[in-house]
Amino acid sequence: MVDNTVPVVNIQQILQQPGDVAVNTCAIVNTGAPKFRFVVTASAPQSHLKEWSLMSYWGDNQSKSVSSDNYSNQILRWPHLWAGISGLAVPPPGTSPWDATMARDRTSTHCAHSFVLDAWDRVINGWGYIHGVASYQKFITLMF
Repeated sequence: MVDNTVPVVNIQQILQQPGDVAVNTCAIVNTGAPKFRFVVTASAPQSHLKEWSLMSYWGDNQSKSVSSDNYSNQILRWPHLWAGISGLAVPPPGTSPWDATMARDRTSTHCAHSFVLDAWDRVINGWGYIHGVASYQKFITLMF
């Protein structure tokens, strides 16, 4: 039996910190701090998720990881299935929010950012993985 479902990915909200202030898609953010959390879903309906990753891209080939997780962090649990995450804030509350500020790169807080959520599943056909990456993007502009 083959699992023909692909991962479900969605960036539901971008929340500026402190205070979890919702930031709309394509918004220009120029007040407060360049610190954010993201409410995301990266899941596999049949619990065959391999990994997910949320990245920020901006400027001239610049990028910074927001958060990620993978199946190898889950395999010690029984059963050996992992559905991923659904509607979860990342980085999680209680940890530092994602900060757009990069040392020696003024564009990190003065440019449009593309936030890309990618997810891959573990479904194979005996030779390799069946599905490619599932992706979701949201854009905001930072002008601090």
